[in-house]
Order: sequence, then structure tokens, then C-alpha cells
Amino acid sequence: EKYATEVFVLLKYFLLLIIPFPLSADYSYNTIQYRNFGSADFWLALAFYGAMIFFAVKFYRQKHPLAFAILLYLAFLSMVSNFVFDIGASMGERLIYHSSLGFAMAVSIGAIWLLEKINNENFRKTILYTLLVPVIALFGFITIERNAQWKNDRTLFIHDAKVVTRSVMANGNAGKSFIE
Repeated sequence: EKYATEVFVLLKYFLLLIIPFPLSADYSYNTIQYRNFGSADFWLALAFYGAMIFFAVKFYRQKHPLAFAILLYLAFLSMVSNFVFDIGASMGERLIYHSSLGFAMAVSIGAIWLLEKINNENFRKTILYTLLVPVIALFGFITIERNAQWKNDRTLFIHDAKVVTRSVMANGNAGKSFIE
């Protein structure tokens, strides 16, 4: 269960990079249900990261910049994965921060590749701005909202207890904030 859950957490990290919602500072005991080797999401995560490693090697042999992006993502992820060493936390949104650089590079490389397929320069710019403006606005809003939640321990703990209702640590910290 320990290893299956750790592999599943890697998938949760990647999904948080795509859709950073809901966010919590704490993913401790009882927040993430244990997985086992019979869990479908464990196998999905294993296949996903296996494919990522395969493509990293393939692109590395081709000297493609996507190899660097994938390897950078995986290198930073390995430090918070609990496989190399136990970090004392099952998961934390803040722990994926460094890996997000590799993710952003990979998304940028993919976007450039797709845009190069469009011959018309004006249409290319229209597509780019049509995609970028809503993404920047949405994620900017999420960032501003989350920054306000990190104002102090009280606001963070009370908010996160509502997000991860099964977390022993989040509920304990929220309770302590209410007492104080």
C-alpha cells in the first residue's frame, strides 16, 4: 500500500499542475486514501510515468529539448516522491513547485510545435492570444485567491480544513486556530 500510494501521489502532483484545484497546504494522514497494487489509478499512474520516462529517453537520444523538460520535471519530482528518501509528508502542493518549471517548459515546447504548424502568421497570433489570455486570467485569479489564503496560519488552516475535510492535521490546526 505504501508504494502504490506513493506512485498514485505522483499522478496527483501532475494533475495539480494541469488543474490546480482544490489546493491544500496539508495532505497528511487520511487525506489521500491508501492504494494497493490492484487499484486502477495506481496502474494508470505507473503507465503514465513509465511513458514519460520512455519519451524522455527517446527525446534525449534525438537531442530534443523536450527531453530536458521531462528530465527536469522528473529530477525535481524524485526529491519529493518519498522514493529516494522519506520527506515526512505524503504530499504537498508546494513540493511540486520546482518540477513545475519542467512542466511549463514542456507545455511551451508543445505549444510552439503546434503553432509552427499554422502557416498564417495573423491566425497563429490570434490562436495564441485566444488561448493565453483566458489561461493567464484564470490562473492569475487562482494565484491571487490562494495568496490571500496564505495570509497567516489562521486563514490557511481554516480554509484548508474545508478543502481536505478528512485531514487530521488540517482539522487539528484549524481547531487550534479557533481556540487561539
